[in-house]
Amino acid sequence: MDKTTFDTLKNNYGQYASWAIWDPDPEASDCYCSLDDYSFQDIEKRIKPNIVIIALNPSNKKKENSPNNKTKKPFSNFHTLKGDKFHHITKENIKKLIYALENGPDLENLKGTFTGAYMTDIVKRDGLGSNSNEVLKRVKKDESLQKECKEKLEDELRLLGSKKPLIIVLGRAAEYIFKNYIKLKHYYITHYSYTDYNEEQYKEEFWNAIINEYKIDINSYLAK
Repeated sequence: MDKTTFDTLKNNYGQYASWAIWDPDPEASDCYCSLDDYSFQDIEKRIKPNIVIIALNPSNKKKENSPNNKTKKPFSNFHTLKGDKFHHITKENIKKLIYALENGPDLENLKGTFTGAYMTDIVKRDGLGSNSNEVLKRVKKDESLQKECKEKLEDELRLLGSKKPLIIVLGRAAEYIFKNYIKLKHYYITHYSYTDYNEEQYKEEFWNAIINEYKIDINSYLAK
């Protein structure tokens, strides 16, 4: 990926996407450095555009399609940044995701293999809420939204430059949309907000699916 493509992704989808890079903010506990403050050269060798992780939608309280929605820093989705207001449950859920992706299983060759992956929401609209069932109902009855989900995600994948990326879809609602309207090869994994799992349990769930259920050769994607 070159800088021009990186910047296009950032400008077009930065409000709904990010990279799986979580550098602790030295000035704020439980917060991470803003990727918007990094230059392309800072993270060029750390990003992995051939691995894509997809969740459902931004669960914020902004009004749908409001011109004032573009207020957060680009590439801050799936991150808690200093000065942002997050419910403590949101922080805990993000920590579960980070723990699973950064630590990996007890196999040295797989530890950190998802660090640097591209992360995005399949529904790129604010104001739809955090209830995944309600968001899914909205998508099912709105053909224009279905088309929007498909076209925007396909554009992201085009910009990422991978013809056969490893796509991980988190949660049943996101998977339904992906399977019915996108129709690309993907692997479903439980969403990190699942309340029955703590950090360790979610890590085990995530990696059990990768290694034992799907038998994914992650290194083959890293080599591309």
